[in-house]
Amino acid sequence: MSNIKVFCRIRPLNQKETSLISYIIREQTLQIGEQKFTFDKILDSNTTQQEVYDEIGKPIIDQVLQGFNATLLMYGQTSSGKTYTMIGGSTLTRNHQKNHQ
Repeated sequence: MSNIKVFCRIRPLNQKETSLISYIIREQTLQIGEQKFTFDKILDSNTTQQEVYDEIGKPIIDQVLQGFNATLLMYGQTSSGKTYTMIGGSTLTRNHQKNHQ
């Protein structure tokens, strides 16, 4: 078992993207066109923030509380949902409003 886990979270597609992009998820494999990508876990566009926390965040926090080191790295294109995944929509909105008051 590896100490490194790779997750993929798919954000909901907007109207334009829906007409241009299609993908298939089969267990731990994401297929876009002819290309296939394998992950430890794929979180589809219906995955809630709570489910992301339960699946990824909580196990990392539990390990840190037991004295282990941990790193959570988000990677992706601009507007792909990294900040939303880490902070969530309502928190981001509140923080943005506070910074501009």
